[in-house]
Amino acid sequence: MSFTNYLKSAKTGEIQGKNLVNHLLDGVFYNFSMSITPLLTVIPAFIHQMGGSETVVGLVPVLWGIGCNLPQLFFQPGSHLRNIKHTLIRLALITRLFFLGLGVAAIAFLPYTSPAVSAGVVLFLLAGAAISGSFAIPAWYHFFSKTVPVRFRGRLIALRQFTGSLLGISAGFIIAYCLAVFIFPVNYGILFLLTFFIMMISLFFLNRVIEPDSAHIEATVHDGMRRALGGLLRDKIFVRYLAADFIGQWLSTILSFFAIYGLQKFALAEYHLGSFTSVYMAGMMLANFILGYLGDKYGHKVNIVIFFISVAISCSIAIFARNVLYFNLVFIFMGFSQTVLGMSRIAILLEMVPENKQRLYVSALGTLSSPFLLSGVLQGYLLTKIGFIPVLWTNIIVAFLGAAFTYLYVAEPRRKTLQ
Repeated sequence: MSFTNYLKSAKTGEIQGKNLVNHLLDGVFYNFSMSITPLLTVIPAFIHQMGGSETVVGLVPVLWGIGCNLPQLFFQPGSHLRNIKHTLIRLALITRLFFLGLGVAAIAFLPYTSPAVSAGVVLFLLAGAAISGSFAIPAWYHFFSKTVPVRFRGRLIALRQFTGSLLGISAGFIIAYCLAVFIFPVNYGILFLLTFFIMMISLFFLNRVIEPDSAHIEATVHDGMRRALGGLLRDKIFVRYLAADFIGQWLSTILSFFAIYGLQKFALAEYHLGSFTSVYMAGMMLANFILGYLGDKYGHKVNIVIFFISVAISCSIAIFARNVLYFNLVFIFMGFSQTVLGMSRIAILLEMVPENKQRLYVSALGTLSSPFLLSGVLQGYLLTKIGFIPVLWTNIIVAFLGAAFTYLYVAEPRRKTLQ
């Protein structure tokens, strides 16, 4: 049955059709919610507006990335359970409550504190959201792989992100309106509250997905840890992909600085973050259309290569753009980069390993790659010392090295495991 027919089968009550529709709506509203307070535009500008330096801004991708990845291997809630859905829903709710906390703090607390305390509170709440989310990531991917046929996963993720990005274009107008009309930091508080309420809509649809029984699960968390630190590192296919992911995680941190650089380079008012976000979401929408097809047709390795090339192009445009119109192209290719991370980074790994090992490998990838996100602090520090241009050139060189390594050494599992 085709992907479209599976979606249509939801009308007749078929479980797989209903699951595809609910997964789709969950992703649409979740991606829309995150487009209102994007980690790559609004949140870095929020920290900077509070008086945070580039080094402090560099902590945003570090705390978010490490928080989302590092704890996964050491604590997997529900790893002993035959079914994971209820644990996943509880963890997803906790993550959403941190965004509620960000909204309440921005409106009721931050106006009356020093910049240092304000930045500390925001970074603490972001880290809390990331850490709670990290516990849910392996469970979500396992849940997703159980409830969506493998041949539809790329297109479903692409459609989730494409539709969410389509709505996300309108989020740029919401951002611009709030930042222009309301005073700081209430304007950001309103954006965080909107994020929370839309996230809760996504959780409603996630809860409607019907989970089949598992045939087999990993024995224990500690057994998984031992195997991850030992056996997984003897898996040459995984190790080569892990090395490429190290480079990708390093490069992903530079994306958080483009919005601030654009505001400074062209002396723009803060509400221009709205237009940056709209262009970024348009880039993600276009990327989902293209990369979803490529991922399903040719495998996700090609998308990983596109990630590195997109980062290099974004950095190049940031260096040479002479007006805001051309600088907006930075966010188009940034949208491609982020789409690959959301669509293909884990999807290719799921195809490398059998179902009963997927949560273990996903956890190991996140945990082992997360230290390379510390480059965000280093890049922020270097930006204050030597400026944007040398740092951007460095990232261009690293990006092309990452693309070459992926093309030459990372395996495409689709050729061996899928027909």
